Amino acid sequence: MFSSIEGLNLTYHVAEDGTLMGIAGHEQLAEAMREKLPAPPSRSMIQMLNYDSLRRQDETAHREVPSDVPGSSFEVGVARAAAWGHALPCGGSIPL
Repeated sequence: MFSSIEGLNLTYHVAEDGTLMGIAGHEQLAEAMREKLPAPPSRSMIQMLNYDSLRRQDETAHREVPSDVPGSSFEVGVARAAAWGHALPCGGSIPL
């Protein structure tokens, strides 16, 4: 599943005060799994996807935003690339 998450484009909708309004893009995960995993396992794993759980996990991660973001200037519509380590459930981490 982690290979399917890699490269997934999520869009965070954030209010001017930094409040997270929503996250879009998790719906692309099923297609990414079909593309990157063999058919039998991907079908089984897609049936177990819980988009609400994934969103809640990402919302929690958003609340732990690194300290260099608050107070920074951003321009609406201009993407800013960034990566931070994200702990994996079985140990280790991956940059997101």
